[in-house]
Amino acid sequence: MLSFVEGSKIPRASNDTTINDWILDFVERHMDKDANPCEEFYRYATAMEEKVWRYYETCLMASEATRSPKHYLELVSPDVNLTWPQFAHEKDKWLQVDFNWLRTLAHLRRYGMENFIIRMNVQPDAKDTNKFVVNLYMPDAEKFQEADNISDLLINIGVDSSQNKESVSLDEDGFTNEFYTLAELQNRTELQLQKYLKIVFGRSFNGSFKVEVQNIKYLEGLEEILHSYDKDVVVSYLMVKFVNFIMALDGSGPDGDSEKCLDAVRFQMEHASDLLYEDHYLGTKKLEEYTAEVQRIFEAIKQSFKNRIEKNHLNLSSVDVSALKEKLLAMTLTVGILPSKANHRRFVTDFYQGLELDSEPDFAKAQLEVLKLRTLRVLEQLDGAFSKNEGFFLLYDEISNNNPVPWFEVSGNTIVLVYEMLREPVLATEGQHDVFKMSLLGYLLTRKLMENFTPYFLPYDGNGNYGEVLRSFEDYPSYKEALACLNSTQTNNLAKRVIDVVSLGIAYDAYFGEGSQFDQKQPDFTEVPLKQLFLLSIAQWFLGDAKYLDYGAADTDEVRLGQAMRNLPNFGEIFNCPTSAVLNSTDNCQVW
Repeated sequence: MLSFVEGSKIPRASNDTTINDWILDFVERHMDKDANPCEEFYRYATAMEEKVWRYYETCLMASEATRSPKHYLELVSPDVNLTWPQFAHEKDKWLQVDFNWLRTLAHLRRYGMENFIIRMNVQPDAKDTNKFVVNLYMPDAEKFQEADNISDLLINIGVDSSQNKESVSLDEDGFTNEFYTLAELQNRTELQLQKYLKIVFGRSFNGSFKVEVQNIKYLEGLEEILHSYDKDVVVSYLMVKFVNFIMALDGSGPDGDSEKCLDAVRFQMEHASDLLYEDHYLGTKKLEEYTAEVQRIFEAIKQSFKNRIEKNHLNLSSVDVSALKEKLLAMTLTVGILPSKANHRRFVTDFYQGLELDSEPDFAKAQLEVLKLRTLRVLEQLDGAFSKNEGFFLLYDEISNNNPVPWFEVSGNTIVLVYEMLREPVLATEGQHDVFKMSLLGYLLTRKLMENFTPYFLPYDGNGNYGEVLRSFEDYPSYKEALACLNSTQTNNLAKRVIDVVSLGIAYDAYFGEGSQFDQKQPDFTEVPLKQLFLLSIAQWFLGDAKYLDYGAADTDEVRLGQAMRNLPNFGEIFNCPTSAVLNSTDNCQVW
């Protein structure tokens, strides 16, 4: 029989609905009606809930032994017919001759570990986001300019520091993105990348296949660097990095903590989790209401920014103004991570097709199967397995953490709002005053919208393709003057300050500006004036208590909040500030 995850039990019938109606509805919602019952009755009658439950239950019930680093390494070897040297019966007889670091890297990549030594992923082509490309580049945290990058770790795993040798210095100047055929790339780097891709993707690539390379000099120096170390040192390094990657994931700890196990399902089977959240928490009616309200807020924000573009404070050319408006009007908001135009249950069922989880409670084995399937789906995007015609959908190698913030995706020119944010205190369609909707969700969405209009993302057009029209926007004298004004009190992150200041002004105008469709009546639950309440509510995002805000590297919360408020023209009037007050500024900086 079907098992149910927590919170998905059949609800009690209302007065006008019989329990039979509820049961029938539940059964039908969990059927895969595209399957032929005469051929695939299990698929027809059983949905992916069973796989979700089995993964959760395995995480909860599996013994500590099945979560140990050693057990993961027993299940994932460095190569075919090759064990890790630490597991060899006689270490001096470990088959070094059979070890190839690039092949091992490829085997580990199949489980989603993509950010070290060589970072390889599948992503939309910047100049044509309707197709995907293979991208190779230097990882964020793996820069082999100095031996110290490896030596500390090697010492920690018991490798004699005398085995460390001087590494080759890599020149990072001349950073570029260029396409190379595999044949050209192998000739320049001496790296057997055709074999690497064959292992990762499970299929062959010919020498004429083109890949996008970022910083070719890094790849050119890798082989010499890694050959300067003994093979057992390099394989130990790879082993430790893989263990670190795995053990950082939810559920990989020493015991079956229910909250961590829920997070393991939520973030490692995120598409199934979205469907469960949609079906069993939101429901069709609430989802439609919330989606409509979110879109109403987003359209108001877009209109507020459009008004600023048309006023043209920066004295832009008519071509640039048109390009900015076109880019803005084409920008969309995607609610949830599943493709909006697809049948979600069918999509998710197909997504997890092939995932088989044993009934035995071995968590490492189950987690590796989930990660392998998830990575396979990411890589399948190269073949256009998921179409934009089904609605925006993009798979990421990186596994999310417990921080449900919206994000901006340039390739789709869209903001993705995760389902977890369709709940109090961010949004509640019944009884929530508009002042809180706009100050909480509205301000957060405005921040993401403005990321699209920072110099880094400006060259991308309304379809998410890199173009030339706005490529030199940051060279505009008026734009440079506006940034200099904001930086008169020097900041650690000017781009972040621009977003702080501009987003507050746009959200404020969207709510209080001319033509606003939002309720501006003074609420009866407080005597705090509405405009003060709006700003006080936004201020909570800067106080370090809100888990939804990703601060990143920036100034202190106090500095950020102060700069945002002092550059809002109405601030002094709203709080009846004396003219001498620090935040009652008469020389507000205006970027847009």
